[in-house]
Amino acid sequence: MLLGVSFRKLVAPLMVGGNIAGVTRNIPTAIALETSKGEFAQGIALGFVLLVVALFVNFGLAFAQGEGGVK
Repeated sequence: MLLGVSFRKLVAPLMVGGNIAGVTRNIPTAIALETSKGEFAQGIALGFVLLVVALFVNFGLAFAQGEGGVK
């Protein structure tokens, strides 16, 4: 199941957003591009950036809904 979720997280942006040379690139396609070129450190760094952005968005929305306080 985890493999299917990971696959969807990569393939959906590739199908919808694509990778138009010089015009668009989202983080999942950039990670795939860097790792296919053998730049694993760059791919890991981009994955970490994606994780941090996702955490900040989740914490921000939880705080805005009133559920972000310490209990």
